[in-house]
Amino acid sequence: MGNKATGIIADNLANVVLKAMAFLFSNVKSKQEYLKTKDGWMNFSIGLTTEDGAVKQSIRFMGGKAKVEASIEGVDTLLTLQDTSVLAQLASLPPNEVLNLMLKNKMSSSGNMAYLEFFNLLLSVMMKDKQIKQMQAQKAEREAFGKTM
Repeated sequence: MGNKATGIIADNLANVVLKAMAFLFSNVKSKQEYLKTKDGWMNFSIGLTTEDGAVKQSIRFMGGKAKVEASIEGVDTLLTLQDTSVLAQLASLPPNEVLNLMLKNKMSSSGNMAYLEFFNLLLSVMMKDKQIKQMQAQKAEREAFGKTM
């Protein structure tokens, strides 16, 4: 499969995941509460793209609702991934590992870093059960490694 086909698949996958997130945070009260502060709703947008432009998706949170767009224009924070393989890593890493992608120069951001951290929290809320299993596996691996030293 060529790079163009991989890019189209990655863009569609990002769209589907962001739409699932938008549905969850727009319609499930317990999740929607994460978007509300004592001063009102958190209104912000996050864009997701790759260096080659294969992926261009954004999610906007406004007034307690979320909407996905196939555009990154005017977002508050833009995440730029090295390539589509980093998108898969972003979706599968536990929350405490996501920012390591920046340290490894696989992901960069521009705009409001606080929104990036908040978006990471929302991803954690959405992927909670999967991420708990991943962190338990990491802990077990570290313990097993420590016992063999």
